[in-house]
Amino acid sequence: MKQVAVILLLVAAIVATIYNNERSGSVAPVAASTPQVDRQLELVEEEEPATVATPSLRSPVVVVEEPVFVEEPAAVEEPAAVETPSASAVEEVEAIESAVAEAIKVTTTEAAPLDPVQQEEEEAADEGEDRKLQVSDTSGGADGDPHFKTWKNEHFEYHGQCDMVLVKDPNFANGLGIDVHIRTKLVRYWSYIQAVSIRIGNDIIELHGSSAEYDPEVHYWFNYEFQDEVETMAGFPVTLYNKKSKSHKTSITIDLSSISPGQKIVLKTFKEFLKVDFHEPAAKAFGNVVGMLGDFNTGKTLSRDGATVIDDFTDLGHEWQVLPADGRLFHETSVPQYPAMCIDPEDPRGDRQRRLDESSIKEEDAEAACAGLKDPLDRKDCVYDILATQDLDMAGAF
Repeated sequence: MKQVAVILLLVAAIVATIYNNERSGSVAPVAASTPQVDRQLELVEEEEPATVATPSLRSPVVVVEEPVFVEEPAAVEEPAAVETPSASAVEEVEAIESAVAEAIKVTTTEAAPLDPVQQEEEEAADEGEDRKLQVSDTSGGADGDPHFKTWKNEHFEYHGQCDMVLVKDPNFANGLGIDVHIRTKLVRYWSYIQAVSIRIGNDIIELHGSSAEYDPEVHYWFNYEFQDEVETMAGFPVTLYNKKSKSHKTSITIDLSSISPGQKIVLKTFKEFLKVDFHEPAAKAFGNVVGMLGDFNTGKTLSRDGATVIDDFTDLGHEWQVLPADGRLFHETSVPQYPAMCIDPEDPRGDRQRRLDESSIKEEDAEAACAGLKDPLDRKDCVYDILATQDLDMAGAF
């Protein structure tokens, strides 16, 4: 505003000078000025770089009744001031940015690991039934019809009748040694595990099932004595369980956790059927075993020479038939015994398929009965056993 006032004063002075000169009959040059006017011009030049238009002397200045005002150019308007945010506003923005960063961190952070059971259920739902579900990297056992499961969770079947070496290692548990023998029984075109006997050190425990409609007894022998008291076996704790039901569910558990945590051998009965499970097997205990379950480290089904791979499972069963050198673990003998060979069913594949095609139980019903099993290979074996035995209750054997 100071600059505008100076300009107005200057213009007023010029107009007054011209007017006076016109009245006196002479026109003085515009350049003529007083020292006060010169000083005002210097101030204007110093403070306002913008050029101020000077009225032309070639045309007379028209004096109007209203005073002349010089309108302030729009260009010289000061830019709108940027409002500085208050301290509270800054704090609020910082809080919002912090919350957003935390949210991004949470969404990108890896989810907490699921427990093993929940993880298996979700993987089964995501990947379907074609995937082999394994509780651990290695597993092993035999059950049902019978179905053998190598240490690498590969399933196969052998339907002959004889005593076979499932597992053998003379150096087990610092030289105590272990032998696990199974006895199979042939029924028409299929067979099942009728009895299991285990030796660790100098102790032997044997378990049988029962075909009786109701049998409250646990049919076991300890060191060849029927139902002899047993709490430990070669120093390993032993637990007996009897459900006392029509399905005759009993079990014997040998706790090997002193060798490796969580490790145990579990024998189970369902009616007359036997099952052998090796829970959480570790190389420290079973790394050197041989037998029907194959090599622990590779899963290969090897012959007694430890090098030849046998892919024909009938030949594998014959290879691991119990020999006199393997010792006698069962309290009584059965047919056949070496040198008599294992008894194989006649035309097992053709007869078995024909019998399955003639089954009175629908496959859909068998699948429904076995649906609770997590491992798809176990479900497949379960369905087969139900159709073979014509018994929906066979799902309880798994």
